[in-house]
Amino acid sequence: MSLPKEPRWYALPLHRGSKTEARSKVFAPASLCFSAASILLDIPKQVHDFHELVDGIFEEVAGFLYNFKVYQRIEQFTRIEPDLVETVHELMMSFVDLCALSIKANAGGVFKHLSRSAKKVLMDDDLGIGKELDHFRLLSQRQSAVQETLTLEEVLKSGGKLTLVLNTASESNQKISDMMRGVELLTSAEKDRKLEQMAKEQREKIAKKLPVRKETAQVSDTRCIEAWDDSVQKTGDWLRKNEDYISWADRHADSNPLLLLTGDTNTGKSYLVSAIVHDLQAAAGPNSPKMALAYYFFPKWAEKAAKAGQDQRPAETALKCMSLQIGEGDATYAKFMAAFCDSKDEAYFKDLTCADLWRDLKFVGATRETTYFLLFDGLDQVPDDSRRELLKVLAELPRLPEAEQAQIRVLMSGKPETFQPDVPESTPTIDIEQENNSEIRRFIERRLKKDNLLQGSDATTIALRKMVLDDLSTLGNYFKVETALGKINATVDADGEADDVRRIVSEAGQDSAVIARNLKDELGEILSAKEIEELNELLIWVIHGVDLLSIDQLQAALVSSLSPLCDMSGLFFS
Repeated sequence: MSLPKEPRWYALPLHRGSKTEARSKVFAPASLCFSAASILLDIPKQVHDFHELVDGIFEEVAGFLYNFKVYQRIEQFTRIEPDLVETVHELMMSFVDLCALSIKANAGGVFKHLSRSAKKVLMDDDLGIGKELDHFRLLSQRQSAVQETLTLEEVLKSGGKLTLVLNTASESNQKISDMMRGVELLTSAEKDRKLEQMAKEQREKIAKKLPVRKETAQVSDTRCIEAWDDSVQKTGDWLRKNEDYISWADRHADSNPLLLLTGDTNTGKSYLVSAIVHDLQAAAGPNSPKMALAYYFFPKWAEKAAKAGQDQRPAETALKCMSLQIGEGDATYAKFMAAFCDSKDEAYFKDLTCADLWRDLKFVGATRETTYFLLFDGLDQVPDDSRRELLKVLAELPRLPEAEQAQIRVLMSGKPETFQPDVPESTPTIDIEQENNSEIRRFIERRLKKDNLLQGSDATTIALRKMVLDDLSTLGNYFKVETALGKINATVDADGEADDVRRIVSEAGQDSAVIARNLKDELGEILSAKEIEELNELLIWVIHGVDLLSIDQLQAALVSSLSPLCDMSGLFFS
């Protein structure tokens, strides 16, 4: 088979017409192009060098073939310029010529002599393939120039339309962008929902296996909130000036992982622990080292409740509750603990000691990035055996390797004697009675304003108010301050003298036991025999009841004790 060297008889007349007509006129030679290419590619693959020739031709015309695919998709345009039609037409014809010359070269036996490489064939002027390739390149350059010029013309003519198109596209893109953001939000919300559901299941599994009652775990949250709400403004603002606290809270490399907060009863230890909880939470920003916080407020009746059989092991209960708290904010820990609980049966955790729990709950870890802060408030309320077992475990923390010490911080509050002799004397200690003067002063100011006490502007009242603020704020004990303020209020109501107020203030610094005894004697003088009987009855319910009774319950108990028809003792006494 042979084709003429210059098959220009394929040319079609050019004229303007409809969009469909213009497109059909431009691409009428398309079937001829494909036929020529098919014939060329269907030649038996007998000669390796001929394959090189075909590859070389298609390498030269690849750009044209790609443009041709684009031209097939231009139906959205209203017309095709004649100049562009002509250049595309000529390129097609040149492509057909190249195919015809290649087929002719193969049919003529050029490749029967293997000594003639494809490179020589392409460069051989006698065959005309090289010349036709040069012609194809010139046509391609011309077509590109015409296309660019026409594009510029259309841009200049339709600048306003283009602006409208771009604005519309911009609005569409904005809508699409908004929609994509909405999809992303929904996807993220669904992912968060699944993660939360998984975390909830993990927490429930941990709570079931430890086991910890939900009400027990919530007690500390409630007590922390109540202490925070009842405390005066800026409670604990002096902490950031205390070197022991700063070193402990900021996790200095050479700091002790233990910190003690000591003070007598009613010195505001729980108030301060609630302030520390908020200070640590505020410090846990996105740029700060990772931390997880857990705290447990031992109830004031913990020792009595343990004796009554309600919670025989409050220290172990505290560790279990802290494990749940850490799992709330640390997904890695929750995942680990859930898997660990899965590997144990229901009875495994029931009789574990503090040491066993500390080992299994993994509060210490040298390889993790998160520091665990554990806060125990009111250890003086815990029975001796349970407390000493916990202190024995915690006292070992300063002896751990530095890498493990860096991942644990423990604060314990209680009376000074609570930690002796189990905790080393070298442990950093904050004596709250030496530090809480500013808080007690604000407490006194708030109380005086609330009771409208010593608010006059005369010189005597001003002097008395200053004396009360200066002297009582140094006591460090809210019980002593409240007792003194109550006496001052009663004295003022009875139109007492200024000397009576000074005497009350001077006696306020006595030992708490002495103050309580004096208060009892005073009540014995002012109460009637019936009132003393009722008070003794209430004291019996408070001291010997198996639970801490509310005011309403105490009133009901008092009524039942006075009425032979109503006996409630079985509800509160074991």
